[in-house]
Amino acid sequence: MFHLFDIIPAKFFSLLSSPSRQTYADILFFIYSKSSESNSYTFLKEDFINLINDYLEQNINAEIDNDEDIELKDSNDKANFIFRKLKQCGWIDTEYGKNQQLYVNFEDYAISFLDTYYNFGESRNLELSSYVYRIYHNLERLEIKRGYFTIQDTINQANDLLKKLRSLNSNIKKYIKRITNLENATEEEQLEEILSQLLGEYKEKIIDDAYYYMKTNDNPHKYKIPFNNICANIKENTVYKSSIIEQIVKEDNIAETAATEKFYESMHFLEGIFDRIITIMEEIDIKNSRYITVAIERIKMLMNHNANVEGYLINILKNFSLLEENDMTFKLFDARNIIKTSLYTPRTSIVFSELPIESTTNSNTTIEKAFYHQLATNLKHSKKEINKQIMTMLSTKQNLTIKDFNIKQKSEFIKVLLALIYSKETTCDYQVLWQDTEEVIDNIHIPSFIIERKKKNE
Repeated sequence: MFHLFDIIPAKFFSLLSSPSRQTYADILFFIYSKSSESNSYTFLKEDFINLINDYLEQNINAEIDNDEDIELKDSNDKANFIFRKLKQCGWIDTEYGKNQQLYVNFEDYAISFLDTYYNFGESRNLELSSYVYRIYHNLERLEIKRGYFTIQDTINQANDLLKKLRSLNSNIKKYIKRITNLENATEEEQLEEILSQLLGEYKEKIIDDAYYYMKTNDNPHKYKIPFNNICANIKENTVYKSSIIEQIVKEDNIAETAATEKFYESMHFLEGIFDRIITIMEEIDIKNSRYITVAIERIKMLMNHNANVEGYLINILKNFSLLEENDMTFKLFDARNIIKTSLYTPRTSIVFSELPIESTTNSNTTIEKAFYHQLATNLKHSKKEINKQIMTMLSTKQNLTIKDFNIKQKSEFIKVLLALIYSKETTCDYQVLWQDTEEVIDNIHIPSFIIERKKKNE
């Protein structure tokens, strides 16, 4: 059984649970980022302390819990104090070099910890777009002499991709929770936060261009069958199989029987890897749809009470649950709600046909008129209809910006917002290019954008 504290010292996490945890964490990541500029995680002691000193001079209000009862006169004293704390807690170690100079090293487990959490704060999802391609072409170009190494490298890349996708999948829940925990803010602040998150941070860190590229150009469905055919050929080719098993025996120092078993286990893992990737991506898509729904429902609730911005966002996606993929079709109820134990059993199956926008009913009641009016509005907000409207606008222009929409009209603002939300759908014929600037509309900050036609290969 794996025991964590057989590897790391007991005081390792005490540094991050102390009153000065923010200062210690910032210093660790600051020095770690500097190590990327060199070829190792090793520093001269004086250089290491100087880096701590640099941080303290730039952050003069940084808190330090002095538990040694010694006077810390200046930043240099504080830097030496922090150096001792890092060493006592097992984050760093020291050793003398050949020139008798004292060097400081990050411990290997500290490097793993810092590398993992440092990447949380960086935008590194661009790697997603190349993983699927590399996994496929690794085996496609497999050489007999390096067969085992290629297979192991492919497995490692597949596991890395699975970890990144699982992390992406888990993080969506965090954004849903943030939307539902805004009760203490004013309505304007809530609306500002939701739009900022929906069109900003969430777009960049969750459903960004890298994941979108992976769903289109590098979609796993595209590689699944040919990849599995390559795996089958490797298993059936006696020359490849015997050579790889021989390499396993030599590299892992195990018997041929165990090496043969490992060979088949590795190939079995690879044959199922694209199914696992596709399953996680489907879960991400479901959670993404759920997030969009929660965000829009929250906007709807706010707009029902917020008179200040009612002129722009009022009734956005009211009765959003009626919207379907096909722009002229809707359902009166969700078929999943019918259960076999229901007291009512339909005599015939229910068939939903296309409904006209205008009512053909003879009833003149206010309720029915309102219903058909709302139905006509909802149909205009479907993905297909929004796509059609945007492409019609693009038929006479090379691209569109927010200035091409009369956002003083609430219907136009709704069109803009929906166009941005739907832009990542593979069925859309346009794409959104986000700019570094922003537009301010009634105190609502919206990132600037350019809408253009998708290129043929996208």
